[in-house]
Amino acid sequence: MDFRLSPEDLALRRDVAAFAAREVPGDWQGGFEYGDEYCGEMWPFTREMAGKLARQGWLGMAWPATYGGTERPVMSQLVYYEEAIYWRIPSFDMGIGGICNVGPLIAAYGTEDQKREHLPELARGAEFWCVGYSEPNSGSDLNSLTTTARRNGDRFVINGEKIWTSAAQIADWCWLLTRTASETKKGHGLTIFVVPMKRPGVAIRPINNMAGHPSFNQVFFDNVEVGEENILGQINGAWGYMPLLLTLERTFAGAGSISRTRRLLDETIDYLHSRGNPTGSRLQTLDSRLQTPDSRLARHRLADLAIEVEAGRLLAYRAAWLKQQGAVCYTEASMVRLYSSQLEQKTAAAVMTLLGPYGQLTWDSPGAKLGGRAERLYRSSISESILGGTTEIQKNIIATRHLGLPGK
Repeated sequence: MDFRLSPEDLALRRDVAAFAAREVPGDWQGGFEYGDEYCGEMWPFTREMAGKLARQGWLGMAWPATYGGTERPVMSQLVYYEEAIYWRIPSFDMGIGGICNVGPLIAAYGTEDQKREHLPELARGAEFWCVGYSEPNSGSDLNSLTTTARRNGDRFVINGEKIWTSAAQIADWCWLLTRTASETKKGHGLTIFVVPMKRPGVAIRPINNMAGHPSFNQVFFDNVEVGEENILGQINGAWGYMPLLLTLERTFAGAGSISRTRRLLDETIDYLHSRGNPTGSRLQTLDSRLQTPDSRLARHRLADLAIEVEAGRLLAYRAAWLKQQGAVCYTEASMVRLYSSQLEQKTAAAVMTLLGPYGQLTWDSPGAKLGGRAERLYRSSISESILGGTTEIQKNIIATRHLGLPGK
């Protein structure tokens, strides 16, 4: 493929940057961690920004104009996504997956009523989503989930619980994976429902993440009633849609991780150029050779990371381009997700070392360097090895589907 962006996508990148410079205040504290913009005092500004993004035409760019979209290609959506994360623009995904996962799946497999109900609302920034996959005892093994949806006449009654459900506290809808048949064969008996979060029987319990934000939630479904109109696609047919969904999720989550990494790396390099010794003193650390910004080792370390960031971007571009060509890129999406999660963790650790003891200070500490963002990313990046499937899941997919190694 040609990795150069089209003139339209280059213009889109400039437009997103200009929008961020105009609309995102310099003291904005959101966008450093996955889903933190939906927490507490950050939520009002996040909700306000949704309408502004909608007026730019960016939220519905991937789906048909009939439903409020602009019919831009997947690559354009990826460019918007990575730039919005780089500039820490809130509401870019309308909750978790609203734009990059839920919208495209509804456009591909939803009923006409579902398309007309949800896609225009997403495009105008009026509908936020969360995703209900993981459960306390199933994790990345979606086939082992136990949340059930039992038919009762023309209705379904949902019982069970989901965990690590980011943005559930503000979401209007949940993209919910349930068990609708007691099949034991892998992938059988699973159904996706679109569930209103204000429906009686839905309860939400916040969970603080490692960085202290309640971005995660445990969600309980106690005899929650929905109708057949809430089924996405065919009943018991969810496994047929999961490859597309997971391809989109892993590609875009990987691109987002690379963007957060790139932003921290850029800020670190700018800081070292402008401030000299990042510790502000001659305090020694475990690796004192990295404490002098003009040291050869420090320059080489930063150069290596910059090269790896660019390689990660190209991996994401390749997966998006393959999807745009209509190819099955399930393995390529796993490559993006695996590479990006490990790089984000490695970069955060390297920047912490470069900053010395000051890198361990939180954002609200007077002596924190880079606004405490290295410390925040260091902690929040731990979950990147789980998001969208664990590191082990991604390695297994790459090993069996790409390298042809035997499965278990």
